[in-house]
Amino acid sequence: LPQVCGGSCGITAGPFSKTWSQTTGKVGASYQVDEKNMLFASVSSGYLAGGNIIGLANIYDPETLVSVDAGRKSRFLDDRLQLNIAAYHEEIKHLQVFIQSSTQSGINNVNGTTKVNGLEVEFTALPTPNLRLNGTLTLSDAKYGRYITTDTRFGGPGPGCDAVTKLCNFEGNQLNETPPYAFNLGAEYRFETGFGAITPRIDTYVSGKVDFLPDNYVTSRQKAYHMSKSRVTWTSLDKRYRVDAFVNNIENKDVISNDGLQSITLGQQALEPDNFVYYPPRTYGVRVGVNF
Repeated sequence: LPQVCGGSCGITAGPFSKTWSQTTGKVGASYQVDEKNMLFASVSSGYLAGGNIIGLANIYDPETLVSVDAGRKSRFLDDRLQLNIAAYHEEIKHLQVFIQSSTQSGINNVNGTTKVNGLEVEFTALPTPNLRLNGTLTLSDAKYGRYITTDTRFGGPGPGCDAVTKLCNFEGNQLNETPPYAFNLGAEYRFETGFGAITPRIDTYVSGKVDFLPDNYVTSRQKAYHMSKSRVTWTSLDKRYRVDAFVNNIENKDVISNDGLQSITLGQQALEPDNFVYYPPRTYGVRVGVNF
């Protein structure tokens, strides 16, 4: 249309035009207990504007967030061990969620307040000058607030939904793609030789179950899993040349990374089946690098 008119055609606002605004900020404080220990805390607010998906009549509202966190950063054993601990609490109002429905696909807002509580622990250790260990642990309790919606992915009211009104309340369900626990462990050792440094390393990642849709139905879930990877790196004495040999997903596990429902318009009649995307299978290779 603008190309035909050579401009905006005099249209400054469409039928779904709307404007939002919000002031956000962060206040934080830290206290250096001594040279090896620091305490910190902060309060912050976030904002995600509302909007509309072209072709759909529904306008979704802004999403707002208030987050509180506090923690401690410490060093021990002559600085050979660093330990960071942080706890946080988040309250999200009008959480924006994508709904895929035969008649109401689009972005909607969760009615109630979605609350997220978590704990993060991170450490780095150097038991010897050439040995390095690291790890992270995340614990999360993330549940939807009052969340009244429709769920037609089963060709009718889904499990737990009212058979008459066809409405569902996903309040208390686990937040999408937020496992209750996850941790990563890594180790590497550097061997010094007459022709350069050789450093083998291994990492493993462990995750609790992951739900990809707010109905938390078992067919749209990745069960708890673990994946490991390793590499061996050679670096020349002058650090100009580098060779990496690696293996990812050593276990060669099928792990779901994402789930996008197929629309009923794709020939699936009344059903909207899961359309999974997976992490790559076992992958190995060699990388060569040169610094100029």
